[in-house]
Amino acid sequence: MNAMKHAHNINQDQHSKEPIKHFASIPWWWFGILGIGGGEVGNLIAYGYAPAAIVTPIGAVGVLTNVLITTFILKEHISVLNMVGMLGVLGGIVLAVFYAPNSDTIFTSEGFWSDVISSKQGIIYIVIFVVAAVIMIIVNKYFGSFSVIVPVFTSSIFGSLTILSAKTFSSLLTKAISYGFDYYFLSPVPYLAFLLMLVSCVVAMAFINTAMIKFGNSKVVPTYYAFFTTLSVLSVGLVFREFDCFRGAQDAGLFAAGVFLAILGVSLVQVGWQIKFPHTFSHYIHRSPSIA
Repeated sequence: MNAMKHAHNINQDQHSKEPIKHFASIPWWWFGILGIGGGEVGNLIAYGYAPAAIVTPIGAVGVLTNVLITTFILKEHISVLNMVGMLGVLGGIVLAVFYAPNSDTIFTSEGFWSDVISSKQGIIYIVIFVVAAVIMIIVNKYFGSFSVIVPVFTSSIFGSLTILSAKTFSSLLTKAISYGFDYYFLSPVPYLAFLLMLVSCVVAMAFINTAMIKFGNSKVVPTYYAFFTTLSVLSVGLVFREFDCFRGAQDAGLFAAGVFLAILGVSLVQVGWQIKFPHTFSHYIHRSPSIA
């Protein structure tokens, strides 16, 4: 996302603040897309072997990597808030992984419609998704330029559909590799899931691009991570009944606390880049030793 934001920055006219050309013609934007695509391929594989409740919060690791790169390679200052945010992200990930629901998504291509789509949980998600998507697309048209929440929340709604589709496709692919493609891939379900994953991902990225053009990454990244993580975990937990697999109310509460802590940590890391402290940790990291 940093590469994509850089593309938008260098494409902005200094006087009118309008884009000089379409962002798709800038190599930096495609570099960012390739990076995101590579990460999503890894996520796609992970969804076949682990609950989305574990995979999605772990995405905060990218924030930690970004801090290390900017501090030790780009030599940018790291503040106290950055460090506190990193600890929050690490603690949140540990809690989320340790107390995540111990679930295994079990369904077949033939039974997918009855077990998932037409189930009570599936119908509830479809209704909420359609209503929320329509409302937010309309709201985005009129208010998308005034608040980062509008385009980012709209993107996260479609992102939740991307995660559901990826979870479906990856689960069927994993089982097909183990038990044979004849049983799982003769149905149109995996192909439709893959197509829906691509389409919803493109739509989600379109709204994220809108947000990055108009707002800084310090606002876009934590807002996106908060909404995307929350909606994705809730959606998969509802549709695939992952929340039914918590070992108890205490585990559910600690898992929710872990997700919240990771979101808070991401927010603190981003805020930390914007506040200038007289002394930072990197001041001591990069300071040359004095000669006696």
